[in-house]
Amino acid sequence: MLIVRETHGWRRVRDPDGDEVWMQARMLSTHATAIVNRETVMRRKPADEAAGLAVLKPNVIVHLETCQAAFCEVTVDRLSGWVERSSLWGVETETAGL
Repeated sequence: MLIVRETHGWRRVRDPDGDEVWMQARMLSTHATAIVNRETVMRRKPADEAAGLAVLKPNVIVHLETCQAAFCEVTVDRLSGWVERSSLWGVETETAGL
């Protein structure tokens, strides 16, 4: 869910289909996540030529650690690596400095 508005204990959230609804803030995780929107390679370093660690399928939920211009560092289960930012739904410009 992408938070699009906040007010007194409530958050307006948007899902990948574009639907929006108000939810109580306590029902949402405080850790940033994103959804893989296309098959992509998780890499050891934030570079296209870096060695691959795993192939992530669409709809996998990843935990966001940090983002740079073109890549985000993510964790899936116990595996951490870098994924192209364009392969993730829910990563907005304000998450660049997580």
